[in-house]
Amino acid sequence: MLHQKIYLTDEKDAYLITYLHDRYEQDWEDVGEWLPPKRPALILLPGGGYSYCSDREGEPVAYPFLCAGYNVFVLIYRTGDKSVWPAPLEDVAKAVWTVRQHADEWNIDPCKIAVGGFSAGGNLTSILGTQWHRGVEERLGIPRGGSRPDAMLLAYAPVEMEQRPSSNTQLGTLLKDRPEELSSVRYVDNQTPPAFIWHTVNDEKVPVKNALLFAAKCLEFQIPFELHIFEHGPHGLSLNSDLTAYHLEHPVNVSSWVPCCIDWLNKLFAF
Repeated sequence: MLHQKIYLTDEKDAYLITYLHDRYEQDWEDVGEWLPPKRPALILLPGGGYSYCSDREGEPVAYPFLCAGYNVFVLIYRTGDKSVWPAPLEDVAKAVWTVRQHADEWNIDPCKIAVGGFSAGGNLTSILGTQWHRGVEERLGIPRGGSRPDAMLLAYAPVEMEQRPSSNTQLGTLLKDRPEELSSVRYVDNQTPPAFIWHTVNDEKVPVKNALLFAAKCLEFQIPFELHIFEHGPHGLSLNSDLTAYHLEHPVNVSSWVPCCIDWLNKLFAF
């Protein structure tokens, strides 16, 4: 496995951590050089209220997708005082474009790059998915469509921010400034990529209506999506396992989102 950091800014405050399969090059006397087919990729964005990137929603989530054959990346985007908008959006746009630029080197299909985010990372994922064509590529000098995800994973993601109260967190600061693009559900259109969405009904921090609103918009614009709503479970479940639960309860059925998401991506990417 190739495990390294790829820095996206001169200050080295935004970077990709790679979890890449070896190419397993092998010379066979009768068939010559053998290489596996190009793999799909998944870029994961941890949550943390734009104050930090949660370790529970990064590396632990990478491994089941790595085991399913995906090349996986965890994006550490700018947070806290460095997350002045649109810095986080530019980080994820650069991340997708970086993976596309290195697709041959990393044995990745450049047309099969998914972005998945949790909580604030899901908000950021949904913003890129709905607004990749609304100026960020031009600002960064990325060719048209170079930063567009081919699929999105939205895990307990806030997508409608108008009625969320301001607070002392970095997210509260962003909401006080009220950049309209944070409410990504308003920007769903026919260029939005397919989405896998999951949430819990009694999420105490991000109301479940966020998932329902985004799914409804996907339906309106005929964007392929899969929606899983679990009855029980608090905010921030990640894998819903002992590894990532910490003090959180982990209802027995919520962990099924992982194989469901892998199956959905496999079908979408014909992998």
